[in-house]
Amino acid sequence: MAALNFFVLDTSLQGVTLGLVTIEAPSHRILASYGSSQPGEAAARLPELCQRLLKETDLALEDIDGLLVSHGPGSFTGIKIGLSFAAGWNRAGTKTKVYGVSSVKGLQRQLPKNQSLFLPATQTAGYFSQLQESQTAVNLGVIDLALSSVAARFQESTDSLQPIAQKDLGEVKILGVWPKVEAWLAEQNIPWSRYENPLLHESVITGMVEEFIAKSDKLSEGELTAVYLRKSAPEEKLDNLAKALSQD
Repeated sequence: MAALNFFVLDTSLQGVTLGLVTIEAPSHRILASYGSSQPGEAAARLPELCQRLLKETDLALEDIDGLLVSHGPGSFTGIKIGLSFAAGWNRAGTKTKVYGVSSVKGLQRQLPKNQSLFLPATQTAGYFSQLQESQTAVNLGVIDLALSSVAARFQESTDSLQPIAQKDLGEVKILGVWPKVEAWLAEQNIPWSRYENPLLHESVITGMVEEFIAKSDKLSEGELTAVYLRKSAPEEKLDNLAKALSQD
């Protein structure tokens, strides 16, 4: 692969991560980056932040070959913000090619194979990722304390969730603070700790680039389909209301 300049954008995890990188597979180099844990910045400042990184690197918009954007799983609102921004860029008629990748999978690639990454969504539900035994791909799944199985792995071939045993979670790293799940892990004697990384934003950028390189032969340019895996809180409330009404 010839050297290409890419923006890398994540708004699905914590706030916003934006990087400008040069990719020459299998390696890459981060030219400039910006990270903030303030979620409001994603919607309000993305165009400004892109211009800021271009200025820092003395590059012009015409020098950008591609944009990697996180399609989830993660924050429903954050995913929509990132994908909407990328879709607008894709329609702008520039040479920039846009690809959707998972920032969660990217972070997982940087953990040992016996560790799972947990990402909170609500107090009792969220997501997890695991490196496959082959160590060439990453599995995604859902954590939900309201379910008897608690952990269920997503099966792409059938677009369904398959319950897995608690012992198969291995050692758990939690991105953020998740009190109820932390208490459940302790009760089940599952080793866990919080994912603490002072270079989190750089790790997100690196992980997304590595995920892109690993799957570049399977990715379709411009395909920006969100990966939610579970229903949003409003959808769950409507489902519960419908169930309650049906029982009256």
